[in-house]
Amino acid sequence: MHFEEFNDRVFDRINLDQTEERARLNHATVLLAWFCRPPAGSSRGAELGAGSAAISMHLAHKYQIMLSAIEIDESLCKVAQENVTRNELDSMIEIVRCSVSDVKEHLPVGTCDFVVCNPPHYLHEGLKSRSPERNLWRRTDTSTVRSFLSACEWLLKNRGSFFFALHPRDLARWVHSFSEHRLGIHLMRFAHGRVDRQAQLVLLSGRKNSSSEIVIGPPIILKRGHDKCS
Repeated sequence: MHFEEFNDRVFDRINLDQTEERARLNHATVLLAWFCRPPAGSSRGAELGAGSAAISMHLAHKYQIMLSAIEIDESLCKVAQENVTRNELDSMIEIVRCSVSDVKEHLPVGTCDFVVCNPPHYLHEGLKSRSPERNLWRRTDTSTVRSFLSACEWLLKNRGSFFFALHPRDLARWVHSFSEHRLGIHLMRFAHGRVDRQAQLVLLSGRKNSSSEIVIGPPIILKRGHDKCS
């Protein structure tokens, strides 16, 4: 298996509105966009919790694939639609405003070759922000985890691929839920801000209706000495 070195310039050709904090690129967005490799022959994908739809736009532009960008927040959907139009990708990306728990009511079953997802990262307690709004879009719970994975299972074709960015401290609980939803993990790569620091993100991929036989790829060390990747 060939492992590529991390390239942090994946969004160089995408014109994004980053005036709103939640719509700004962060390390997780850039890492996941770089990590996601749609299966050969893919024609349709979906992004769960799409935010500004940055990842959808990167994938549509690079691979010429149709995507459904699913986001519940009205203001982020507006930013996403403006971004899509600005980058002349309206014919390739649809913005679907709904909760991941309601995906079954908006999109047909088994129509996606792949699903990509950067869910709220903090399932563990950890330190909370002083901002209630920031906690809302950065933190998750077990019920929401199940909703994300149920939506992923619903959307994927048999043997379709999935790509997630998660917090390493929550990995054990996520892995158990992946198994419950018939999503077999095949590859993990851990991202570190510096070579002497603990991992801050884990990228993982796999397939629906496949057993988990996990390969741990080389660690990703972020360039220029960044200490955070959240």
